[in-house]
Amino acid sequence: MGFIELALAFFCIYTYHQTRTNRSKLWHRYAVIYTYFAVVLLAITAINLETGISHWVCTLPVLVYLLFGKKHGFISSFSFLITLLLLFYVIDKRLVEINFKLIINLSLTYIIVWGVSHVFESMRASNQEEIINLALRDSLTQAYDRRAFKSHFHNHIDFSNPYCFALADLDFFKKVNDKYGYDAGDAVLVQLTQLFKKHLGDEHVYRFGGEEFTLVVNDDIEVAIITMDKLRTDIQNHQFTYMQSTLNITISIGLVGIDAHEHNHLSEILRLADNYLYLAKNNGRNCVVNGLTKISNKGKETLTK
Repeated sequence: MGFIELALAFFCIYTYHQTRTNRSKLWHRYAVIYTYFAVVLLAITAINLETGISHWVCTLPVLVYLLFGKKHGFISSFSFLITLLLLFYVIDKRLVEINFKLIINLSLTYIIVWGVSHVFESMRASNQEEIINLALRDSLTQAYDRRAFKSHFHNHIDFSNPYCFALADLDFFKKVNDKYGYDAGDAVLVQLTQLFKKHLGDEHVYRFGGEEFTLVVNDDIEVAIITMDKLRTDIQNHQFTYMQSTLNITISIGLVGIDAHEHNHLSEILRLADNYLYLAKNNGRNCVVNGLTKISNKGKETLTK
């Protein structure tokens, strides 16, 4: 028994080292928790219950919630408890009768530890989500920010399918702030973000700063052009409100299409979208410009300067 526990201790140290060096695998955690559970059960069958060895099972909920989170922690903790009670019954029915009070106290202790672990993990997960939102979302509009966009671009976007990126900027937004005040400008940005999310979904809207947003359309350029133009039209027709005032707002959009399997660099995509946005600003504003757009000579001269 001592050699088994020693082997488990060495494996735990190995797993800890792998975790510290970012080389940990999922099977490491499964191996640790289920080997530990097997060792505890083996000790219960081999050693007299009156020694208190059975109370080691109360550490299982804490460990499984710590390693796997709330959902897997709940399922595993329930499974461990049922397995433990069945083990007592299978070993010897008389054992249950003799140590009935001990088993009842052990079960209640286990359930309390299980409950505390579940509540603690729920609070931890909620706090973690709140911290992530604070780190990756704009505090005013609750849209994702530039840092979130870079993270999503490198880690979550599947470029085996066509994607389009757009830079959207409010037209003459400075006049809104000058005439109505910065609180009015903030109110417009919040309402504008809600329109973006209505058309594209929360996960596709990013505020880059000021009145500039990055928008994502997970489709080809033809569909993205229709989507962006419908969005532009809805914003043009929307009545933005601040206190008793009604404001009319328009946006200019620079749109870039990304072909499937094409190697893409974020800086190049944003540079191209920014160029198209400047073309939109210099071709009358309130429009969508992309690589397929026919533009005036004035716009072409602006782009080359």
